[in-house]
Amino acid sequence: MANTRKRKVTPKKEHVLPKVTKKRSAAKKTSLSKKQSKPSVELPTTTEISEIEKPLCSLIRDASWLQNLQNIFNGDNFKRIEQFLNNLWSTGKIIYPPNDLIFEAFNITPFDKVKVVLLGQDPYHDDEQAHGLAFSVPKTVTVLPPSLKNIFKELANDIKSFRIPNHGCLEKWAQSGIL
Repeated sequence: MANTRKRKVTPKKEHVLPKVTKKRSAAKKTSLSKKQSKPSVELPTTTEISEIEKPLCSLIRDASWLQNLQNIFNGDNFKRIEQFLNNLWSTGKIIYPPNDLIFEAFNITPFDKVKVVLLGQDPYHDDEQAHGLAFSVPKTVTVLPPSLKNIFKELANDIKSFRIPNHGCLEKWAQSGIL
């Protein structure tokens, strides 16, 4: 399900999230200011929810996905997955992508704009690679993963006008409906 790796954690009473780069923080602040209204989803009633223990569905900012996935979020299977991930985070496990990017594909592409969904064997599992989009890596990654190289190679073989980009970020694909 999720790739995990043990991380040395100094004992603290509070849960600590993985560090987020300044660039990502600024982008998150910008996108959070553009929040859309969300349909009601069952949320814990406690007033103090740590960053790690907040509901996973709260990471989705697009109302169309929240509406279409509401039954899944309220289901027992999803709640078990959510608890499993929260337990891993609370023990210091690193999970890719970082928890704030788990639903990044849904935040970039509204539900009714999805045209194609790309499925892979397993997610990226290295630092600085996984950022919430299948096969995509941030523009800062200089060496493309083999799976993405193959996708670009096949596109270039099939579509003569396709030019292999000098980066592996597929955010523009997601914005056009390709997840």
